[in-house]
Amino acid sequence: MVEGYQVRREDRAFAAAWFVSNMMSVHTKHPVQAKELARPFLHEKTSGEIRRDRDEFMESFMKQREEAGFDGDCDEYFGQDWSE
Repeated sequence: MVEGYQVRREDRAFAAAWFVSNMMSVHTKHPVQAKELARPFLHEKTSGEIRRDRDEFMESFMKQREEAGFDGDCDEYFGQDWSE
């Protein structure tokens, strides 16, 4: 629940920053980037969080490949031998 709250909070902050950057950009010489306005409100991921997210993604990806019947051999997908 906490992670979902964090995602919703960051989405709202970025949406507000996008609207504010559009309003500010018409009055400035250089465009104001929404990501610069939203940066203080975004959660910076630690290296451990990045590693955990990557591992979870790869585990999910490999599980989906197994369920689809792909075991890592491209020949099943393409129907021909690409090793030559």
